[in-house]
Amino acid sequence: MIEWRLTPASLAECSPYAKWIARRHPREVSVEQYIEPYVQPIVTPENSTYALEALFRLKGSDELPVRLFRQWKDSGYVRTIDLAMVTALRSALSATRKRMRVAMNVSALTLETAPDEYLAELGALSDVTRRVIVEITDMASTDNLTTLVGFAHRCSTRGIYVALDDGGLCRDTLLAVRPNFVKIGAGVVDEAFSANDPDALRDAVKGAHSLGAAVIAKNVDSAQKLDFVRTAGVDLIQGHCISHPMPLTSWLDPAVRKT
Repeated sequence: MIEWRLTPASLAECSPYAKWIARRHPREVSVEQYIEPYVQPIVTPENSTYALEALFRLKGSDELPVRLFRQWKDSGYVRTIDLAMVTALRSALSATRKRMRVAMNVSALTLETAPDEYLAELGALSDVTRRVIVEITDMASTDNLTTLVGFAHRCSTRGIYVALDDGGLCRDTLLAVRPNFVKIGAGVVDEAFSANDPDALRDAVKGAHSLGAAVIAKNVDSAQKLDFVRTAGVDLIQGHCISHPMPLTSWLDPAVRKT
């Protein structure tokens, strides 16, 4: 059975890399050594890349360890993972010497317990990027809206953009946080698409625009849905119909990116 903490012993079954590192470093290793950020482009309706979203992956595996993430959230270990992910991403970007807009997720639980530490990590990441976009997730897991509003304000003063997922968020929350972006997920997109009701999606887009937020349609997984969200007036698009997640080095290779 795989335990929830990132240690050589607990991850020996997760990927070939974890097995290798478990043999070489059986006791002490930094968490970020296990992480290989994958990226997925966020594009304009004209298919121009606006930013890359960095996605958590364990080295040696191209799949998200969903079960582990649930355990990390339940245990509070997600704070360690969120901080390590920023460090791993900064290291990967520094090696490319390319300055890009990058987006990444952070759990609201992390911002409740370590807002200063996480903001400091984002500041260091900003030094190697064109712009940082931080998407606050797990909003339903916290009642501490004051902390999140304060974090969003501090991001704004540092030139860091904030994104929120629209799932389950009330307008009052969006008004309080004032995100730069609202992400509309598969549930809203699929429901409107299945009903052939672009007006429903347009209403969601207009609602976000009324708050000064741009709209990202995520999890767009077919050419038909791509045309649909374009028609509805979203500002940016993300999903498998654009590109599957891949290692940063692969995305930077034009030959790989076009396949």
